[in-house]
Amino acid sequence: MRAVRQFALTIALALPAAACVEMTGPETVVVEERCAARRVYLPSTVDAALTGYDCLTDDETQSYVDYYELRVTETKWVDLYLESTEFDAYLMIFDEWDELITEDDDSGESSDAWVTVRLPPGRYYIAATSFTGGETGAYRLFVE
Repeated sequence: MRAVRQFALTIALALPAAACVEMTGPETVVVEERCAARRVYLPSTVDAALTGYDCLTDDETQSYVDYYELRVTETKWVDLYLESTEFDAYLMIFDEWDELITEDDDSGESSDAWVTVRLPPGRYYIAATSFTGGETGAYRLFVE
């Protein structure tokens, strides 16, 4: 089982009591100076890339990784699919306490990663990464 870098999430938001906030797209939540978790919604598709500027996993592979935050308001089944033609896709899902819930390497087509998981209400973090360290390239993440 692989583990990624431990991270602490800090969000400070001050709003008047009657304020209303509307989110219309991905939101960036700062996790570390170099790392950020982009907010994703159900359903959504993200086109992105692993680059040499991304965070690294904290295991022996030292793979580049992108983090996504998913908030679930009621218990539901969630499908996550990570595909890339440029690297061997690897997918991990963590709860808000940074505990690994599940991970996958090749359950999708070819070297794509696919996870179906039942999630209770809460905040979750998706780690889109590669199985082998140093790999970069474009990918598509489906959250359904």
